[in-house]
This record gives sequence, C-alpha cells and structure tokens, in this order.
Amino acid sequence: AVAAADKMTWTAALIAWVLAVPMFFAGKYLTVLAHEGGHALLAVFVFRLLKSISINTKGGGATQPDKYVWPFYILMAAFGYLGPSLFGLFAAWLLLHDPAETVLWGSIAFLAVMLLATRGFLGPLLIICLMVALYQIVTKAEPSTVTLVAHVWTWFLLISGVQRMLMF
Repeated sequence: AVAAADKMTWTAALIAWVLAVPMFFAGKYLTVLAHEGGHALLAVFVFRLLKSISINTKGGGATQPDKYVWPFYILMAAFGYLGPSLFGLFAAWLLLHDPAETVLWGSIAFLAVMLLATRGFLGPLLIICLMVALYQIVTKAEPSTVTLVAHVWTWFLLISGVQRMLMF
C-alpha cells in the first residue's frame, strides 16, 4: 500500500510539473488565481476590505484593497508570490490528515469567496470553470481519481508558486 501511495504521489508531481512548467501558457491562469488569492487572503487577515480582484488575458492580475498603507503594501505584494505555495502546503497538510476530497472542497469554498470580489469577464469565468470542474470530480469521479486530482492540485500549487517567483 505504501509503494502504491508513493507511486501515485510522484505521478501526481510529474503531471503537476508538466502543467506548471512546459504548459505554462495554459497553467498560468490557474497560477494567477492562487497568486491573487494570496494577496486577497492577506488583505482579509489584516482586516482590509477588497475593492476588486481582476485577471487579465495575459495571465496577470491585480488585487485592489480599500486603501494602500506602505508597510501593508509590501507584505501584500510578497504574499501574492507566497500564496500558491502556502495554499499548496495547506493542501498537503490536509492530504495527510483528511480525505483527499477535503482539498477539493476547500478549494471550491475558497474560490467561491474569491468570486465575490472578482471583477471583469475572465476572472469570474476562470473561477466558475475551475469550481465546476472540481465539483464534478469530487462528486462523480472514482475515489482513486479524486485522490489523484487532489495530489496533482496540491503539487501544482507548490510548483507554480516557485515557478512564478523564478519568472519574477
């Protein structure tokens, strides 16, 4: 059983690496959601209201808090680059302690909250599509597929955060 789990974990890592690095042209839209989500999460943690989150067609985005205070702005900027990997670390922790479905349900819940602040056309479209895809997987897929997707998603978050920082 341990060998099968190791094989699945490394298979998930390879799939996630392919999505995050060679297929960056497509994966960058998922990465930017986690990046902007990192900015937004810090804003909420320090009791700042969000004006908006936007995603552009080039794979970038912007998170606008209610007002900028320079020490907060530095922290908020850094947290965007740390966000994907921190979400990945939290997902890895969940995988160790809870069923794999918890990672996908947690992602759906975070995306639903993020959707409330996201403006424009592309951002909400990406969030809704990702939520629908994750919902379909968590409710209709075989348990082994749910586990594989949760591991791929976790690895993707871990890898894409580092990859985005290297590109920065």
